[in-house]
Amino acid sequence: YIKSLVECSNSQPYLIALIDSISIYFDTIQTNTELACQFSSGDTRDLLRFIIFSAEIIYIKISHKKAYLSWNLIESFCRCLTKTIHNPTSIIYQLFSAPDQIISCCTLAKTILAIFEYLFQRNGLIIKCKQKNQGLKSYLNLIEPDTRPFTHLLLTSFNDLNRLYELTKEINSIPYFYRHDLRRIAILLFRLPIFNSFIRIPKQFWEQNQHDIKLQFGSTDYCLSSFPADLLQHSEIMADYTERISLVGWLSRTQFQEIWVSFLASMNPTNQNNDDHEQMTNNLTKEEILETNATQ
Repeated sequence: YIKSLVECSNSQPYLIALIDSISIYFDTIQTNTELACQFSSGDTRDLLRFIIFSAEIIYIKISHKKAYLSWNLIESFCRCLTKTIHNPTSIIYQLFSAPDQIISCCTLAKTILAIFEYLFQRNGLIIKCKQKNQGLKSYLNLIEPDTRPFTHLLLTSFNDLNRLYELTKEINSIPYFYRHDLRRIAILLFRLPIFNSFIRIPKQFWEQNQHDIKLQFGSTDYCLSSFPADLLQHSEIMADYTERISLVGWLSRTQFQEIWVSFLASMNPTNQNNDDHEQMTNNLTKEEILETNATQ
């Protein structure tokens, strides 16, 4: 497999042509949806494998700094990602969202981070390196131990996501014509369900290191549980959380409602002196809370 990667990396024009053909296909099925039915489940998995294969080639090229890397290859890869995973109904997005594709998601995150760092360094920008072990230690302390496969891989990938998120805030430092696709693919990565549960957690939660509050991986989807909403009463945590939601958005109406209720709970804490109002609030569903606050 590694030998194949190395050999393909020496034929970048052919690789670019193949990646571009995938982009053209997904452009075509947006207006001709009947063509999407021509692919079997095995075919779509082959498409996903090729995308990850291309990601690994780019990562290897960036890692070997002396190796020649065509910007056209990176550009084609970014364009392909925006075509294949921008829509939640996309066949590739749905595959990435499956729990059995965690390795693929982590590989993609590693490559996108490498592309960001490559461009920052290429433009003479100093990248502030943070110790990975420190972040990993916080995740181990604040997430319930889980011995299932892939959990340690996810913890390592969280470091990449955190690093990538910080770089997106400095993206205006690189030339304009790089920014649009880079920012977009970072957001698309953050919107993958397996990563979205992490990226919405404010960094202060990990930094405070409160051992009495621990998150858990989901039993089937490996998504992290929600952090305590009462932490949003702290202005710094609220500011960071708002910034993250503004960048990534929400994945569903249910998630939007959960986010909105968290905002309301932090800005309007229950009045302990009003027992009637407290009792009424406790009995309301999330939807009723939204309607009640909207009409006040």
